[in-house]
Amino acid sequence: MKRFTDKSYEDLVKWVKDIDNPKSANSTVLLEEVASGRYAFVPLSDALIARDSLEEIESFDCLPKDLNKSDYRMAVALSNGLSSLPAHVSVDWRFWSSMAFGPCQSYMKVRWAVGTKASEKSLSHESDEEVDEVKSGKGALITRWVGGGKGMTSLVRHGVARLWWIAKVADFAASESVEGHEKLGRDHYLRILFANQNIQWSIVLRRYGAMPRLVKACLDFIFDHYLEKTDGTGSPYKLKKIPGAINEIKECCRLLNVAAGGSMYDLKTYEQMIEELEKLRFDAKESLK
Repeated sequence: MKRFTDKSYEDLVKWVKDIDNPKSANSTVLLEEVASGRYAFVPLSDALIARDSLEEIESFDCLPKDLNKSDYRMAVALSNGLSSLPAHVSVDWRFWSSMAFGPCQSYMKVRWAVGTKASEKSLSHESDEEVDEVKSGKGALITRWVGGGKGMTSLVRHGVARLWWIAKVADFAASESVEGHEKLGRDHYLRILFANQNIQWSIVLRRYGAMPRLVKACLDFIFDHYLEKTDGTGSPYKLKKIPGAINEIKECCRLLNVAAGGSMYDLKTYEQMIEELEKLRFDAKESLK
């Protein structure tokens, strides 16, 4: 998406309304836009995705009354179905747009509804919009459906791509083996990340989000200090009832980002990382007083 305009949003509303009718005039407009290069989509076949890998994704129903749980479950489905996604495709927002209008359309039509004042208003005040890239709810919905832009930020704002990448970060954490510690799977770390949206942004958008051992240490630390140890498989963990817990997590992760960005954190042991996080937690509490 080169630039958001009211006309762009009007086009999006038409496309989504006619998403099940490929022969409609509106769908023809979409195809013409794609052909002209204004909106370039990557065919699913180019991603080498097996047909049966998409079945769980296509049949997924969003839960309107529990969007966070829906996001968590869709992230699991995407991670399972697209486990062998080529690296060059995983960072191409055009591919993710084709997923939004294709296999993920049932989920997207509920999760990121278009054409209503309520959806536009709610998105214009989203708490996760930390970077001032989107100026309105309409623009945010264009981002969720069509994508566009450069860098990781655009990928983790797209309605489908963000879920796959959050699951990828959970994979990073699960892949790390620490002697003397129980090896925990991807779903455990995914449940931590979906306990609160601010935890996702505090990890996924940070520069240390690509350091598997540090990601594991950070998520383990959050789990031990801030989350309830529930057995509700299939749902995210819940936050403990600690006043100001989320602000504390955000500040601790912010301080970690500053520290990790200028030092060789990959050379630290897991235990050293946990010790560092304990110190940063104390600093975070002090700065929030």
